[in-house]
Amino acid sequence: MKKHMTQNVSNLLQEKLGNRLKNVRRYLMMTQQEVAEQTNVSVITISKIEHDKVVNSDSFLRLFLFYSNYISADFLFAKDFNVADADNYTKSFSLNTIVKAKIEVIREEFEKELSKLKSEYIQKLTETANLL
Repeated sequence: MKKHMTQNVSNLLQEKLGNRLKNVRRYLMMTQQEVAEQTNVSVITISKIEHDKVVNSDSFLRLFLFYSNYISADFLFAKDFNVADADNYTKSFSLNTIVKAKIEVIREEFEKELSKLKSEYIQKLTETANLL
């Protein structure tokens, strides 16, 4: 059993686990910067991991644990990994996507309202200054 597991891990490493993580990040529609902010792993380190460069295990584990909040670890280590099948292995991804989209809409509406209020305020200040 142990030999079989070691062989699977070895094969997986040869198949570029970093590339799988990059595909999952893209599937989640996240940038390296967004992942870095969530994991406290630098963008440079994330890039190295995604390009199968050697990094410290702490950074790799943080990244792996972050993605495992969204995608089953079994899926990441599956022999026949295909990110197109990720919907079958998600962990509340749909809910997170909806929440993220709603937050973005609220942010955009807030920015519009703030811009409108700023314009009105500047106009009133200008009108007041013209009265002087």
